[in-house]
Amino acid sequence: MMTCIRKVGLALATLVLLGLAAAPDARADTFTFTGTLTPGSPVQLFGFTVSNSSSVLIRGTASFDLALSLFDRVGDTLNIAVDEDGLGPPFVATLEDEFGDLFLTPGMYLLGVTPLPLLPGANLSEGFFFATDQFGTELTFADFGFTGGSFILEISGPGVTQAAPIPEPATMLLLGTGLAGVIARVRRHRARTDSSRAG
Repeated sequence: MMTCIRKVGLALATLVLLGLAAAPDARADTFTFTGTLTPGSPVQLFGFTVSNSSSVLIRGTASFDLALSLFDRVGDTLNIAVDEDGLGPPFVATLEDEFGDLFLTPGMYLLGVTPLPLLPGANLSEGFFFATDQFGTELTFADFGFTGGSFILEISGPGVTQAAPIPEPATMLLLGTGLAGVIARVRRHRARTDSSRAG
């Protein structure tokens, strides 16, 4: 399980970003996402685009200590936000730059929601890792009391567009495996047909 959480493959990141690029858009200046995370499924990804350079508000509220991770169209990690006060539920995290507002240029973005202490690497293809304490000891969900919970994301700003929901990694892998099986079956059928015609 640890290996699965630690490594989000480059192929998965590519599929997510390609799916985001091909997904139909629904115009909105403010929209929300809701979801649930569990220890067995601790990462959810959401896509959106920005049509013109502007300040964008990205805030998450959850029943658990949460982290928000912002990725650009190639999967590089741009920004990370964690629960702001740590005083207890509801837990709130807001993505900001050094001036307080998150200023985004036109393009596609991917937003990751995880419970602490799960944080992203420098790139989406590196996956998400359990953070370590000041002594280098790896933290766990148990250290933060995470057993699962719900969250709400709010994204708003002029020219912000909500992309279609991104399928869960397991769904994408299942779809890819199914398509590979169909292609293999068609090729076998064609090979049999060609050999029977030749014989």
